[in-house]
Amino acid sequence: MPKPAYRAALALQTALGERAVLGRASAANSSTSGASADPDAYVVRFEGGALAAWHVGGRRLPPSAAGACASDVSLRDDCGHQGTTHAECSAAGCCWLAEDEFGPQCFHPRRDADATLYFAPGAEADAGVGAGGAAGGAAGACWTVLDVMGELHGEPVCRGEDGRLALKVNDSPRYLLPAARIVT
Repeated sequence: MPKPAYRAALALQTALGERAVLGRASAANSSTSGASADPDAYVVRFEGGALAAWHVGGRRLPPSAAGACASDVSLRDDCGHQGTTHAECSAAGCCWLAEDEFGPQCFHPRRDADATLYFAPGAEADAGVGAGGAAGGAAGACWTVLDVMGELHGEPVCRGEDGRLALKVNDSPRYLLPAARIVT
């Protein structure tokens, strides 16, 4: 797994009170039943039905593209070395943030990793309670989506008739918690 993906899984594990990691679920970027797994898609299953999902594929965006250089400091991939100048950084096609003292000042732009993933949450999610009291494995069972900062990210996602979730993701992990388990 790429370093940011590994750090994201560990961060979620810590945030969830050290719940055990149960493994990686297969995810496709096509709604077609039986579509092949996307090797750039990551869905990590945790004890209690919690999930983390992200997509790392795609080409690097040019630094001039909107949002290309707005990466969370913890997910930055260093593009220079101690003493790299703004000119050297720009010549390498990288992002430069001179005022940032906590992370790399010269870092690779994020990848255009936007994708919609389709995946089955796994049997351990059946222990959760979904929308309307449905069992976690039933169509309609829902998860609340959080970003890496623990903030709500959009509407809950629910299992479709085929038992899978459809979630829009990119290279910034999304955390999914069974809707009945969210404490506000």
